[in-house]
Amino acid sequence: MSEMLDALEQIIARSYRIFPDNNNLLTIREDKNNSGNSSLGSYVSFKKTGRIFSFTLDIDNSNPFPYFSERTGLKGKNDAIIFAEKDGKIFILLLELKSKNLSTSMKQLRSGENFVQFIVKTIELHFKGAINEQLEFRYLLFTTRKIPKKRTARLIINYHDNKGKKVAEEDSNRAYALVDFLK
Repeated sequence: MSEMLDALEQIIARSYRIFPDNNNLLTIREDKNNSGNSSLGSYVSFKKTGRIFSFTLDIDNSNPFPYFSERTGLKGKNDAIIFAEKDGKIFILLLELKSKNLSTSMKQLRSGENFVQFIVKTIELHFKGAINEQLEFRYLLFTTRKIPKKRTARLIINYHDNKGKKVAEEDSNRAYALVDFLK
């Protein structure tokens, strides 16, 4: 049982949490339309196995960064963050749902990682010894544009390097096994 996940449960407000349904399916939705965002209505679901903690900063009528000015893009945030335990590691999945226009996606995902680093430092300060696992960041971009893939019996997630970050681009509007992203 991860002490880090216990600490997250104590510091992240419940109103920002994302919980799996009764079938252990965790669904992330892009339900709002900001400036013509055609990813409106897109989603991605994960069949959960093992212990996770998930939340979003992308909630209607919420301002998770009230100390920032209104400068364009400064308050950018990704759609969801999932912490998952596997093999003595904590995988931190930073998710972004996009349509065909991916121009701001990496900046949003990097902003999510910056926020997670702040959370990690807060845990280290207030919950001594709670982080015993290696932290592994993964950037997950889900898009409505179709991504050509080889047909295999089991889905293989391929990460590519983008300036030192492990990034996977997958189709939105479908369900995945969360464990497939934990590598």
